[in-house]
Amino acid sequence: MNRRDFMKLSGLTGLALVLGKFGSGCDERDDGNPQNTVQEKKLSDFPYFLANANNEFDGYVIVGDSAPGSDVVGAIDVITGIQNTGIVIPSDLAKLASEVASLDKHAILFGRNSTYAPGEANPFLDYEQIPVLNAGEGYLALEEQNGLYRIIVSGFEALDVRKAGRVLSEHCADSTKYDLAGRKVLVQGTSLTDLSTQVLE
Repeated sequence: MNRRDFMKLSGLTGLALVLGKFGSGCDERDDGNPQNTVQEKKLSDFPYFLANANNEFDGYVIVGDSAPGSDVVGAIDVITGIQNTGIVIPSDLAKLASEVASLDKHAILFGRNSTYAPGEANPFLDYEQIPVLNAGEGYLALEEQNGLYRIIVSGFEALDVRKAGRVLSEHCADSTKYDLAGRKVLVQGTSLTDLSTQVLE
């Protein structure tokens, strides 16, 4: 999967909006109360803590250079969900891993590590970030380092990664559909239409 293909798919998000394919309305953003703004973020707060003061997405969505097409389609699902909340999507949002020298912004890391996907891995994901998974399981995690957030979207197989991405995207349309009230969440289901979540911590 090359950058041209990735960016071409990214352009589909605008079309999806025009067609009204997706809904809107994730969890409400912070209300300005200092007690709320310093709360530890959870996946249920996605995606508002990734936006800057101008309501622009302040980060990257990164897939591996040799990522399967399902990773890219899943990333587009998430980008579309974010866009439907009203957050402005910059033109340089989508990145291949080789185009990012360091994680100096917020990032959504899409894919699997070399343990699960030798040859197709996202190099920004290491074995310590993803727990032991079983077939059919996707995984979502929220990490924070030096004020920057990392959203990990992964899974046992390529389809499981896409299932995890679908949960995030659908969360943007209906924040009550899945339980994401934690920082590590297991995604289960046999297809994209029968998904469920389990908060690990």
